[in-house]
Amino acid sequence: MSVFESYDIRGVFPKEINEEFSYKLGRLIPKLLKCKNVVVGYDVRVSSKKLFTFLTKGLLEENVKVTSVNACTTPMLYFASFFYKFDAAIMVTASHLNKEYNGFKICSKDAVALGYDSIGWKLEKNINRSFKTKKTNLKVKNLDLSKDYENFILNNFKKTNLKVVVDSANMMGYLDSKILAKVCTVKNLFDKPDGKMPNHEDNPLIEKNLKYIIKEMKEGRYDLGVAFDGDCDRVVFIDEEGSIIRSDLIAALISKYLPKGKIILDSRSSKIVEGTYLGKTIRSVSGHTNIKTSMRKHQALYGSELSGHHFFKEFHYADNALLAVLYILKIMDKEKKVISELVKPFKKYFVSGELNFDVKDKDEKIMQVKDYFKNYRKIQQVDGLSLYFDDFWFNLRKSNTEDLLRLNIEADSEDKLKEVEKTIIKIINH
Repeated sequence: MSVFESYDIRGVFPKEINEEFSYKLGRLIPKLLKCKNVVVGYDVRVSSKKLFTFLTKGLLEENVKVTSVNACTTPMLYFASFFYKFDAAIMVTASHLNKEYNGFKICSKDAVALGYDSIGWKLEKNINRSFKTKKTNLKVKNLDLSKDYENFILNNFKKTNLKVVVDSANMMGYLDSKILAKVCTVKNLFDKPDGKMPNHEDNPLIEKNLKYIIKEMKEGRYDLGVAFDGDCDRVVFIDEEGSIIRSDLIAALISKYLPKGKIILDSRSSKIVEGTYLGKTIRSVSGHTNIKTSMRKHQALYGSELSGHHFFKEFHYADNALLAVLYILKIMDKEKKVISELVKPFKKYFVSGELNFDVKDKDEKIMQVKDYFKNYRKIQQVDGLSLYFDDFWFNLRKSNTEDLLRLNIEADSEDKLKEVEKTIIKIINH
């Protein structure tokens, strides 16, 4: 598959993404976005600083003013984009992927994330072009955004007596944990930045990567566990007993305390969120760029994706894992209840988790499943196929990042879940 993916650019370093590739991006992006004032940041992967150096070299040769915020989280780069009013922003990161990967996230003005449809295909079309080196007197300027960012993030949050464990996976979470320490007591795991990821991978959705924080939660006396991904745009929550809390349950909890308006959910999230929020709930195609587009279109207060992204209107519709943590701490402090007690009312349904199928004709399989299930109460085709019945619903969609068909089922009972799961799997595998 191409390194130019639906939401960003990702590949193995140096096989798929290297210094030359990064330099060419620096030459191409200003031509495509007509930008003159660009902010750039990077994570602590071993290859990130190299890619940053060649990316900025290309930008400078296109006569672009380049400002570096140096090692940062992706939300920090979003902040720099809208707060300091840059024309464009580029983050060097592979997000939650393992250490051998790297990549780029690109934004236009106001932290508007650009995916394949808006810029990726144009970059892919031109990436093999040759460029002659240009002389330039421009140099990269450095910007320390730490104080402005901290003030912005903590604006509506006060000090609590809560105790939180933070697992940063030796990646960018060490920056967020410092800000979090202003609001609660923090116990850090793997907060020393090391792009070799010596303790575990930086993807908190893979359960084996959570074994250390789960162990700490079970053995200590803490109120909440927080596991960030590599660039801190996603977060997984662990309760005081060491149990993983699904992201859509966190969304339900946050939505309960939001004013009446609109919120955005991806196609896989539990219907408990719709049953909790008093305003209007709108389903969106999965993927952070798609959720952000829906957020802006509907001027939504909040958005959530099952993969651990949480989006906020006050953060210019962008995702911010730290803000999600602060919202949860604020609710816990207000209610004086443990997190497991707060999410318990939302655990009404039984879920399959995401089941993946490697099949050739994905569209045909989706049609076969649709033809089998006739008496549905509601149909949505926002992102693949979602069929709703009285006691269950499911979403079947093609992955945007892998060559897979993905299935999510939610049912009122475990027996119904097993029955539906067995039926759909049989259709897909036939």
